[in-house]
Amino acid sequence: MNHRQLLILAAALAAAGAASAAPAQSAAPQSRISPLSFGQTQWIMVGSPVPAGWVITRSTGTMNEITDAQGARYGQEFTVMLGSPIPAGWIVRRANGNSNVIFYTVGASYGTQLSAMVGSPIPDGWIVTRAEGQSNQLTYVTGASYGARFTAMLGSPIPSGWVIVRPNGNSNDIYNANNAPREAELQVAVGSPVPDGWVITRAMGNFNTIHNVAGSSYGRQITVMLGSPIPADWVVTRANGNSNDIYYTKGAAIGAELQVMLGSPIPAGWVVVRANGNSNIIKRLS
Repeated sequence: MNHRQLLILAAALAAAGAASAAPAQSAAPQSRISPLSFGQTQWIMVGSPVPAGWVITRSTGTMNEITDAQGARYGQEFTVMLGSPIPAGWIVRRANGNSNVIFYTVGASYGTQLSAMVGSPIPDGWIVTRAEGQSNQLTYVTGASYGARFTAMLGSPIPSGWVIVRPNGNSNDIYNANNAPREAELQVAVGSPVPDGWVITRAMGNFNTIHNVAGSSYGRQITVMLGSPIPADWVVTRANGNSNDIYYTKGAAIGAELQVMLGSPIPAGWVVVRANGNSNIIKRLS
């Protein structure tokens, strides 16, 4: 073997040794961040959006620590910075200088009472039953039976399906109209919410009589006051000065026609096929 051949062999052996010594190439490292969960924290820049369901729990001037409040159980608390979002279902229990203590209300039982700071969000189903300086007493009324009655402070939310039956200076007596029997009537204060499926049938000074028409059958007619809500699937068939006659259309046959006043709601599946003076003829297509 000559000198040139020896050099080539030595170079080949060196290359083979280097290749065997080189570590095997590994796959790119995988993220080890766990799925987001209740209580998990993350530092973000001041001014960054805060995701829904997260709160600001600490601040260093240029950075904020945010904490995931989703998945909380009734009664859990967080101390959050002033200016932190307050997620749905939480109230502000007390203030601590530049922070607030917030409390999770979802899962409360009917009749539960809690104290919340004035200005705190009031979750659905809660009312303000007493004002005490810088705080309000809240009462949970979801789950009340038909006819349950509470006194709520002026400015309190009125839960869905409840009506104001009597004003009392700085408070209102409210009444649960949910699950009312068919054709039930109630006397409510002017300005009271009128629940879905109810209409105003009479006006008497500072009070109105409301009537439950939910569950009506096709062809049901009733006279309502001007300004009364017109529930879904009802039409106005005649105007009577300060009242209207309304008619229930659900259950009509395909192809049925009705004469309704101009301005009447047109139910889903019905169309206007012709005009007739101050009224329209509507027809059910689907």
